[in-house]
Amino acid sequence: MKKKYLYLFIPQIAVLLMAALPNSVAMRFAPEPVETIIHYTNYYDLLPFGYGHFGPFLTVCLAGIVLLLTIIWFFTQKQGILSSIRIVSVFELATSMLPLALGLSYITWIGVVITLIIVIQVVLFKLELVVD
Repeated sequence: MKKKYLYLFIPQIAVLLMAALPNSVAMRFAPEPVETIIHYTNYYDLLPFGYGHFGPFLTVCLAGIVLLLTIIWFFTQKQGILSSIRIVSVFELATSMLPLALGLSYITWIGVVITLIIVIQVVLFKLELVVD
């Protein structure tokens, strides 16, 4: 096993830890026309998923899949698995940007950091495909 590839684990672990923070997903409820209630939750909560806010939960699921594929790739070093990681990472990046489809008020600073980490992750895996 090559120890130089351990840096590929860091973005997935960072995404999974950042997603557990309590103020990472913003949900807006309007019980009256002039009143807006903002409810904050984490990416692991199914409440946003139930209200049609699919991005956060799908992002965490895809981050787990990428982490699992990275562990498998670390031991096997097969190029096909690395290609799969890159494809799933791009889908993870797309799902992390789904709150922007609802509006700028639905994304938090934690969501922005998670998206930036995923961008770094996609670049790292792309560079790894070019190097090997």
